[in-house]
Amino acid sequence: MNDNELSDVREIRKKWGLTQKQLAKAIGVDTKTVQNWEYGTQIPKSKRAILRQIEENGISPTAIKPQKYYGDSLQSEDYKTVTLPLIPLEAVAGFPGCDVDGVFLENCEKYAVPEFSAKGAQYLIRVSGTSMLPKYNNGDLLACRKIDEITFFQWGKVYVIDTRQGILVKKLFPDKDNPDNILCVSENKDDFPPFTLPMDEIRSISIVVGVIGVE
Repeated sequence: MNDNELSDVREIRKKWGLTQKQLAKAIGVDTKTVQNWEYGTQIPKSKRAILRQIEENGISPTAIKPQKYYGDSLQSEDYKTVTLPLIPLEAVAGFPGCDVDGVFLENCEKYAVPEFSAKGAQYLIRVSGTSMLPKYNNGDLLACRKIDEITFFQWGKVYVIDTRQGILVKKLFPDKDNPDNILCVSENKDDFPPFTLPMDEIRSISIVVGVIGVE
């Protein structure tokens, strides 16, 4: 299937009698994400594979269960028992893969934090460095939720960005001089001045939804 054609996802839904909410639940995304796909936004490779399976085999609306990915879906009744993997900094780039530079999800440390699961967190990552002081200390654990559409940002929010040059934890703002770039801002502006980053340098992006602080 061609995910750039407006009608593809809508046709799959209609073919199997699914609502946007049901399809979103089956894939493990928000209903808004399915709406965006139907309006032509790019579909991630991992989700495209699930859509192909549904397109070929169908799915009964009454049999749909939330798709599990990283942590369980918010629709699951037992979300409070979900454990979130603590991903080594160098391994974030590979999500949602299962094997990244020799790191397997089942071998990662896991933590059960009901408040983070309720916010849709999918993994934890440890802060390294002082660029986000005083908001985050070196060693703090950030709870992160992956964003499927890297073209949509909540400006001024903190994101974990996987780039070709490494992992960044920054506040993001629009680059007024170049709409194809984003402005990356540290809390510690004295030692870490803002810089721009081309959006095509971003391989994956997650929004920070919580933090476990260290003294």
